[in-house]
Amino acid sequence: MVRLLNNSANNSVGGQAMFKLLRKLRKDERAVTAMEYGLIVALIGVAALVAMSAVGTSLNSMFGSIATELTNAIGS
Repeated sequence: MVRLLNNSANNSVGGQAMFKLLRKLRKDERAVTAMEYGLIVALIGVAALVAMSAVGTSLNSMFGSIATELTNAIGS
């Protein structure tokens, strides 16, 4: 299949340039690496958001309990 593409691409100047570009893009792994890093950063962001949400809920509950205890202590 590649040989067929190579032979047909050699028939025109534009075809040669396109085939050279495709060969170059196939070897270039920078885009794939950047995409992998992007996915890792997104995953870390989601994990941080979930963790902060859980901690926030816990802190809200704890400070609510403290406020209730202080209100009861002052009211007595």
